[in-house]
Amino acid sequence: MICDPLDSIALAAIAPEGFVVAGKYLVERVIGEGGMAIVVAARHLQLDRKIALKILKPGFRSSPELVARFLREARAASHLSSEHVARMLDMGTLDQGLPFLVMEHLQGADLGTVLTDRGRIPLQDTVDFMLQAMDAIAEAHAQGIVHRDLKPENLFLTSRADGTPLIKVLDFGIAKTAAGHGRAESSLTKSRDTFGSPAYMSPEQIRSAHNVDARADVWALGVILYELVSGHLPFFGDTATETCATVLRDEPTPLGAACPGVPEAFAAVVHSCLEKDPDRRCQNVASLATMIAPFGGKSASDYAARIRIVLDGGLPSLPPAPAFTSSTSSAPLIEVRYSYLPQVAIPGPLMSRAARSRWAGLIAAATLALITFGGIALYGVNRWAHAGMSASGRSDASQIASQPALPPPRVVPPVLDTVSKTLVEPQQVKPLPAQTPQRLPRGVSLAGRASPRPASMPAAPARRNADMYESRR
Repeated sequence: MICDPLDSIALAAIAPEGFVVAGKYLVERVIGEGGMAIVVAARHLQLDRKIALKILKPGFRSSPELVARFLREARAASHLSSEHVARMLDMGTLDQGLPFLVMEHLQGADLGTVLTDRGRIPLQDTVDFMLQAMDAIAEAHAQGIVHRDLKPENLFLTSRADGTPLIKVLDFGIAKTAAGHGRAESSLTKSRDTFGSPAYMSPEQIRSAHNVDARADVWALGVILYELVSGHLPFFGDTATETCATVLRDEPTPLGAACPGVPEAFAAVVHSCLEKDPDRRCQNVASLATMIAPFGGKSASDYAARIRIVLDGGLPSLPPAPAFTSSTSSAPLIEVRYSYLPQVAIPGPLMSRAARSRWAGLIAAATLALITFGGIALYGVNRWAHAGMSASGRSDASQIASQPALPPPRVVPPVLDTVSKTLVEPQQVKPLPAQTPQRLPRGVSLAGRASPRPASMPAAPARRNADMYESRR
């Protein structure tokens, strides 16, 4: 598809600053440009809410297939309820006939930018980020939707209102809907054209974009896991064609050689995702989540359990339990360990829903014990005094003083104080030693490759920073 040569001129006139789209979206500035679209920051005039507009470039409006691909992103994302999917709010068409999508505005950076700016990501953070992404992918797979373009640039790192990190899966523009899930497969999906990013595409997707299932996304997740922890790709080439040939022909460098020190069990899981035969590959995201969860943080096992339920269609994807932290705590922040978004303060260790339930039960039981003990003690005192008075019919002080002294009240262990202290004093997080950002050039040859590679290759093009949702191909 050849773009309109006047694209660069037309783009400035599509949505200039101050232009109102559809009578309600005030354009503020252009913040990104991808292969097919531009992205602008805008504000909803009635709601006074910041949003993002993704507008198809003029050169693509003459292609019905590409227009359909652009609009399908909105339809695919709108069927997913996971908090880890960028929310689609509206869609429409400009006066020039260009379709646009209205999405939530995100602040942060995609993981591709993080890799470029900070180097490889620590294993625990990699697992935690990818489990969040798999929460969204599990819901998509449960509905018969295969993403087909998973890569670090389509995993956006932002934060929740409480500052905890949040991964959003972007760009369902080339998602494939399987037959038998209530929606017929479109002619675009049936096309033999190859869509996606070659370095992250499975062998079967390279051969035919139509003949893929959820295991193609599992392959891409394996490539991303490999790249995040090692800092470079398992398959690469000077051109897209060479990269495709490498994926089809070569075995990846063992992850243990690419990243010395990575646990062998984790490396084995990653390589199970990179089996060229789909039948020998890790079969679904639930299995993958279960296998990598032991290498994640405290919430990893909860995510893995929920991913399996979501994939089985047992419930819609839901956000994890909110963190319980003290607003006055001066405990170290996880951000000290490895800073991804400097403007985001990420609180310390989280308490799971089950743990909070157990503490709540202990508090309730302790409170009931205190009330019961106090009532019994008060009843005993009153009965004792009444019995002493009625036995002699006298109430002089000497008679009362002659009665045996009451035993001192039982000292109740400070259960409530202990529980409260446990809840409001977050565990100290020991900062990890600073890491030197290091991302090896994608052409660097490593020991253990199945086939020889050139000693050096041109470095991958620098990734561009972004402050909100942007799809780049």
